[in-house]
Amino acid sequence: MVERHFVADPVRKGDHVRLTHVPGVGLGLRVNDQPGMVIGGVGFARAAWGTYFGENHLGLALKDGLTSRMR
Repeated sequence: MVERHFVADPVRKGDHVRLTHVPGVGLGLRVNDQPGMVIGGVGFARAAWGTYFGENHLGLALKDGLTSRMR
């Protein structure tokens, strides 16, 4: 589902990809101001968020960049 979405509408430099937590459902995905999608599965959402913020995240620079506007 996600792969088909990005094949049909590739993300380009300068695009804004928004991931949101949808409680009890899964992960919301939206690119720029286009209609978004919800990827069902709480386990999938946990794994995705863990990639960015979990104990074994992708790196402090990425984590800090994602949270820099939250301060």
